[in-house]
Amino acid sequence: MHLPSGKRITHTNKLKSIVQKWAIQQEADIAKGRRIDPRSGRITVGAWYKRWWPARARGGGDPAR
Repeated sequence: MHLPSGKRITHTNKLKSIVQKWAIQQEADIAKGRRIDPRSGRITVGAWYKRWWPARARGGGDPAR
């Protein structure tokens, strides 16, 4: 199946009918404007660290062990 941008997405399963149902659902979601790319929320480890470290550092250091 291809997105409107031309990018190809796939889904695998042993049963062809399940994959066909998935493709039909994806096409319907695209037509209705409801499809959300699950990969769009991904961030790199470096970007995550830059957000995480300041939040962690505000806590006053490591707790006593």
